[in-house]
Amino acid sequence: MKDIEKKLEQINFELRERIKELTVAYEICHSLSSPSPLDSILNDVLKSIAKGMQYEDAVVILHKKDKIISYYGIKNEKEALDILKKKKKISSEIDIHKDEKWYMTVVYKDDKEEFLKEEQSLIDALSTRIRGTVIKRKIQEKLKQTNFELRERVKELTVAYEICHSLGSPSPIDVILSNVVKSIAKGMQYEDAVVVLSKENEVVAYYGLEDKEEVLKLSKKKKKIFSKMRMHKDETWTLSVIYKDEKEEFLKEEQSLIDAISTRIRETVIKRRIQEKLKASEKKYRTLFENTGTAICTLEEDTTISLVNKEFETLSGYSKEDLEGKMSWTQLIHKDDLERMKKYHYERRRDRKKPPRCYEFKFIDKTGNVKNTYLTIDMIPGTKKSIASIIDITERKKAEEALKKSEEQYRTLFEEAGDVIISLDTNYKITTWNPMAEKVYGYKKEEVIGKNIEIIIPEWKKEDYLKRMKSVVGGKIVKNITTQRKNKRGDILDIMMTLTSLRDGEDNIVGIMEIQKDLTKIENIEQRMLLFSEVIKSTSDGIVITDLTGTTLYINKACQEMCGYNVKEVIGRPSSILFESKKEFQKEVFPIILEKGWKGKITIAKKNGEIMPLLMTSDPMKNKKGQTLATVFIFKKKEKKLWE
Repeated sequence: MKDIEKKLEQINFELRERIKELTVAYEICHSLSSPSPLDSILNDVLKSIAKGMQYEDAVVILHKKDKIISYYGIKNEKEALDILKKKKKISSEIDIHKDEKWYMTVVYKDDKEEFLKEEQSLIDALSTRIRGTVIKRKIQEKLKQTNFELRERVKELTVAYEICHSLGSPSPIDVILSNVVKSIAKGMQYEDAVVVLSKENEVVAYYGLEDKEEVLKLSKKKKKIFSKMRMHKDETWTLSVIYKDEKEEFLKEEQSLIDAISTRIRETVIKRRIQEKLKASEKKYRTLFENTGTAICTLEEDTTISLVNKEFETLSGYSKEDLEGKMSWTQLIHKDDLERMKKYHYERRRDRKKPPRCYEFKFIDKTGNVKNTYLTIDMIPGTKKSIASIIDITERKKAEEALKKSEEQYRTLFEEAGDVIISLDTNYKITTWNPMAEKVYGYKKEEVIGKNIEIIIPEWKKEDYLKRMKSVVGGKIVKNITTQRKNKRGDILDIMMTLTSLRDGEDNIVGIMEIQKDLTKIENIEQRMLLFSEVIKSTSDGIVITDLTGTTLYINKACQEMCGYNVKEVIGRPSSILFESKKEFQKEVFPIILEKGWKGKITIAKKNGEIMPLLMTSDPMKNKKGQTLATVFIFKKKEKKLWE
């Protein structure tokens, strides 16, 4: 009877264990198929395994060799690491990957308790199920991540295409940048992205908000990604992305994207600026080319005329369509000069310094008229093209020939001329001095012949005079310039002067001729004002006339170009707007000008804010009674060496 009871008790135990094992197996299967996060699933599995053990003090630990993954039955990882050191335990190895092994270990807190074979079998079976679940979940997560990365990559490529398309557009730069920031917003992970392109505290373009005030407010948030662009040594732009919801995180890919886009934006903006400068420069020089007042053309190596201006059309009688790309310059040259000029043409392309830059030749126009002309020519750097400037000196040549035919007629003209006529050798020593020169300057001819012209030049004008004389010795003609001279008594005279070179029969420059008009002796005020008007308009010096309060009455073209203002912006306004130190000028400098004049270095402030150093000479304009009527400012650009 006892044997039967014992046998029944054993059967009951085995039955209970089997039921418990099946219950645990069900719970584990249910947990492993759950969509919950993997760490939550593993925690439930370990809990179920502990329930399936023979004794209730079972500790179940899922771990790598030296790292705890999950545990049940203890408080923390430290306790888990300590309990793994116990010798009495059962364990099962799980091959997750060729380089990654996990272990399922069960330990009883009471080391006296023994493990059953069924318990080892259970955790071996569960290890297999856990392995399958973990690998499957990893594959699913990998696929999910791959799908996410693929979607992000497609989105990034789409955005990159849109941005490249926008940056390559010929639209205005503000429209391009607006399209770019809009496209960037589409490439972000979340839809509430705000994109801001700014320089310093100025917003250049933005997307994602209604107005700039909101943009500036939002851009102060710390949580953002940004990339800086150095446009110029003094100009930096910033491309920023901010999420309205600060809980949202940025991806590394998003930072990489805006870094790449910033580089493209910088390249596009700089390229567009260069294009605009080139366009403005081209327009400027084309305007100068067309309106210089001298016939100009460019010549190809094969002698084809490639470009002409309006004056060249007038000189030649041909149209641009007849000349450009069709006609050789040799067709316009008289046979007496052709071989010589062809020789110069080819020598110039081998050694630009060898042939002369300036010389005379006979020009033949469309109707066959022969014109005496003066040519200045040089190579365009980096090309085989040359650029030529041609002045029609037919009338001058006729006058020279007439003078050569009649020495007496020339002498009469020289002696009886109403203007001062002075000729110099190439060392600036006086060789002729006509009666009007004696009258104006007070020196007899015998007193000045052989002496340097500097005896009649004020000290402050010598440097300017030498500069002009060098250009005349080089073949240039200087017409109708105003300057100052001094007579024998030391009085300062206002004169208008034309300078031209004197040549011998072989066309060599042997001297200089000055023809001067004494402006201080012109009694007819209308004539004098007309002369001054023409001089002021044509001079390269900036000239401003003001009343006694400093209000601008007149500004010439040269001064407008220097300061960037036009007539309407200056006339009737205080002249102090032209100067960098406006208050100091009006308060300290202008009273001195009204009293006795002023000369020295000064800086003007151009309309665009640029500061320009100049030399300024200012004098009061007085009537015969010595009363000041107005003031005159003369601005002159100086070379660097003269400032030092």
